Amino acid sequence: MKQKYFSTSVVDVYKNQALEKALFEKADKDEVILFLWRNDNTVVIGKNQDVFSEVKVDTLLADGGHIARRISGGGAVYHDLDNLNFTFIASADNYDIPKQLSVITNAINTIGINSKATGRNDIEIDGRKFSGNAFYRSGGVCLHHGTIMTRCSREKIERYLAVDGDKLKSNGVCSVRARVCSLSDFCPGVTVEGVASALKKAFGEVYGGEVEPLDEGRYSAVAEVRT
Repeated sequence: MKQKYFSTSVVDVYKNQALEKALFEKADKDEVILFLWRNDNTVVIGKNQDVFSEVKVDTLLADGGHIARRISGGGAVYHDLDNLNFTFIASADNYDIPKQLSVITNAINTIGINSKATGRNDIEIDGRKFSGNAFYRSGGVCLHHGTIMTRCSREKIERYLAVDGDKLKSNGVCSVRARVCSLSDFCPGVTVEGVASALKKAFGEVYGGEVEPLDEGRYSAVAEVRT
């Protein structure tokens, strides 16, 4: 099994979703792909979500933001350039959620922050979520993607996401805010570039092989999207 790594400087959510789709559709059976990417000022919602109940649409659009729907389920998330996104793509035979989650936790632990996966969907530090995960499968190929809040603004999360009214009544705004965190809360000097480098290193260590750059020539659709 080969480990393939691909990152992009594209920050347009629609192009990044097209890149992710191209990687998913062209993936080989004998490889696992780690794709790293960022979106600028964007809310991404799950495939089954009602955008108007989850997002303050008028506020986000007035601020020049973007809204996109992903192919996987899960909740609404806010992305900016201090939020690093990851995608694992593999055939069903090579798809291993615990192993994939350990790439994330091992990488974060190497920069001096103790993190752990909680169930299938979240990765936390001291009980506070900094990474949400979602999953998709089609035609024998599986996808696992998620966020890593490196230095993301909780103020913008509150500005653009519509918090469930029952949660506000039972927990209060302060409790809702306290449930999420950024890596910078625990390591002020952390950078997106540093996290990306740690992820690439952990990817090779967890899978026990050399991490190879993705051959974009074989993924013509990827090259087309990036232009």
